[in-house]
Amino acid sequence: MDKQSMWKAAAIVLAVTFLLVATGWPFGDDTRLGLAADPAPTATPKDGATPTPKPSDPTPTPKPPTPTPTARFGGCTPGFWKNNTQAWGPTGYAPGATLGSVFTFPAGFSSFGSATFLQALGYGGGAGLDGAARIMLRAAVAALLNAAHPGVSYAYSTSQIVGAVNTALASNSRETILTLATNLDTANNQGCPLSAAFSR
Repeated sequence: MDKQSMWKAAAIVLAVTFLLVATGWPFGDDTRLGLAADPAPTATPKDGATPTPKPSDPTPTPKPPTPTPTARFGGCTPGFWKNNTQAWGPTGYAPGATLGSVFTFPAGFSSFGSATFLQALGYGGGAGLDGAARIMLRAAVAALLNAAHPGVSYAYSTSQIVGAVNTALASNSRETILTLATNLDTANNQGCPLSAAFSR
């Protein structure tokens, strides 16, 4: 091809290009040719893992209610009170106080009314109603001292103890008296918070 022909061909190409640009022909737009555009590439997770959708904010789980703590009781034994009369001060009771000044004794138990608190703490047991009463009164005096002492968190109040003892004595029943004695004895053995202070 001679130079003149090459110039003509170049002029034609430039003219066509100018015409296409002037008419707004969208170069690279395959939709004008009836072809669908290539879809956007889908991101492929690494290692072939399936992408996990981001969860929405979880609904907060309500916290369970805080359990109410079980009350912790204490109690000193008859032996402690018998051997540590110096610990009695805050209770308001004296070792020489009589049982009759606190408890109500029916006719069958009237002989116990003149006994002192300290004597009752040394009671043993025995047969019949008198034996049951000794066991109960020993536990009852210790219970009173525990309930009255500000340093002991006891299971019963002084009024509850006095009322229970009077009811048991009035029942004239060995079984009833011993049942109360057992309950009081259990409460008197819950651990003495005063032991450390008086064991020196």
